[in-house]
Order: sequence, then structure tokens, then C-alpha cells
Amino acid sequence: MNGPSEEDTSIERKLERVAEAGFAGLLSRLPEHGQEDWVRLLRSHGLQWGVQSFPSSGDTFLPVLKRCRELGAQYVNAQVANSFVTGDEAVRLLGELLESAERAQIPMFVETHRGKITQDLLRTLSYIEALPELRLTLDLSHYVLAGEITAEQDAVEAGRLFEPLFRRTSCIHGRVSNGQQIQTEIGREGDDPCSARFVSWWSSCMHEWLTEAGPGDVFPFVYELGPAPYAMKSGDDELSDRWEQTLILKRLAERAWASAVGAGLGSQ
Repeated sequence: MNGPSEEDTSIERKLERVAEAGFAGLLSRLPEHGQEDWVRLLRSHGLQWGVQSFPSSGDTFLPVLKRCRELGAQYVNAQVANSFVTGDEAVRLLGELLESAERAQIPMFVETHRGKITQDLLRTLSYIEALPELRLTLDLSHYVLAGEITAEQDAVEAGRLFEPLFRRTSCIHGRVSNGQQIQTEIGREGDDPCSARFVSWWSSCMHEWLTEAGPGDVFPFVYELGPAPYAMKSGDDELSDRWEQTLILKRLAERAWASAVGAGLGSQ
């Protein structure tokens, strides 16, 4: 929501654009006390809201979760600090966070993210094996970049390792990596090999979620295109328009969802 294509820097205009484009909501950090007006404005546009959080302990996370619930957040996304916490210590910390979310009675999904407790694919696989209740926000761009997954052969092998994560995914952060940059520009049709690969992975996640979803469950898909250094630049200018790219990603996510729903119908 911050970038060179903005027509207006006001939060009201930003929310209008989000609603007009057909989005269902947004992801944001928890507002400071006394700065919650934009949350009420969000509701006036019929938009839902998820919270981006950065927990490092269960005790400090609980009041954050409770305030998220009080303000009407739909769910909490957690980037858990930090990448140097591994093994039993990591499992213990994740367990504390899950317990806090249960006490606060709000869904909490742990994001697969570089530089966090979910730094790499293999250690995250060990976490979901140790914690059956752990649900993920899956951002595959981090693992494609960290693993330098560039060739089709690598993508096939990675896809097999991704499958257990798909079964534990409750949210997706949508961004396409080519294995060398975290955030690459995609064509207007989104039919380049990298985009097609991500659409297939996203659809698999959605299909797995649909097999277990119940009434009232939601599956957030966040179009997460960041400014530089995530966005590539030439001089002072970004090489792509992130708003236009977001609209393309929206179409790709809708394509993935339709494919997932169709696969589910075909198996019944």
C-alpha cells in the first residue's frame, strides 16, 4: 500500500482502492493505543483484517493476541524470532505461542520466513512433526530463494518436500521468487514458468485446506509485495509497479482457488 503508483497517501483513499479492486481485507501491524481509527474505517469499507506480529515469547505475546481479538482481527500472522533458535528450544517456543493463541481464542499462523525460527524448509518440517496443532502461513518465496530453486528438477524435488507443509497451511503470502530474487516481476498473464509453478503450489495448499475446512473457516491469501530492497530498483525507481503486480497476483490466486475447488469436486 506504499509505492510509486499511489494516487493519494491518505489511509482512507488506500482503503477505498483496496475495496474497489475487490480485495476482502488486508494485513497490518497492530495499531498503537489511540491510533485505532483506521480499523473502524476499515470496517466501513467492508474489509476484514489480519495482524502481522513478531513474537519472541509466549508471555509477551498473550496481551498482543488479546488486543488483536478485542479490535476484531480475524487472525494473527506470526514471524517468530529468530533464526538462531533451533531444535528443542524452537519447539518449546512455538508450543508457548500456540498455547497463548488458544488462551486468547484467536487463530495464529506461523509464517515460513527467512531470518526467523522457520528459516529453512527442513527445520520447519521438523516443527510440524513435533507440533500437530501448528498451522502455517506459507510464503514459498523464502524457501525458493533460500534453497536457490531455479531448475525444474529442483522444483520437483522441493515440491515433494513442500507437501507436508501444504497440509498444515491456513494462509498464504503471495509473492513469486525465481530462486535468485525474493520478489520478481511477473508478466501480465502470469504464465511464465516461475508463476505457473507457484500457482500449482498454491492450489495444492488450497485443496488440502478445503478437505478439512468447516463452516466459518477462512483462508487468507495476502498479496505481499514489499518496497526496496524486496522490490528491485534502477537508481531511485522501482522496476515494476507493485499495485499492478498485486492485481495480477490476485488473478493468479483466484485461478489457483478455482483449480483447488475443481479438484475437490472431481474427487467426490
